[in-house]
Amino acid sequence: MKRLIAAMSIVVAAGTTVHAGEQEDIANGQREALRWLSTWDAGNVDASRDTASAYFKKDVSIDDARENYEILRRPLGALIRRTFKSSEFNTAPDGEYLQVVFDAEFANKSVATESVDLVREADGAWKVSAWLIR
Repeated sequence: MKRLIAAMSIVVAAGTTVHAGEQEDIANGQREALRWLSTWDAGNVDASRDTASAYFKKDVSIDDARENYEILRRPLGALIRRTFKSSEFNTAPDGEYLQVVFDAEFANKSVATESVDLVREADGAWKVSAWLIR
């Protein structure tokens, strides 16, 4: 659990003005967040970890990911709906980050806010570095 929380604590710098050229980049990150969430929602923990960022995989073992799924995601029950709320693109000296926020409703939690943090990998692809639920 501690490792997942550490992975979820990615620090992003300010600088959130979005330029026209960044819109497509943000859309790509949003699609990756939704793709990852669908894998996580389905309980495919191994696949969700395998497709996450190098940062996430370094800090969260497969056993930790499985344990955290059982503690954090399974109790929510089936996804009822997920609605896009916002995205925030950030850059920092150590990389580029995107936070995508959704309003969600689950069978066992009627009002939730999900935050998916992504980091741009060396190959240019966005990969999930953290998932938070409130």
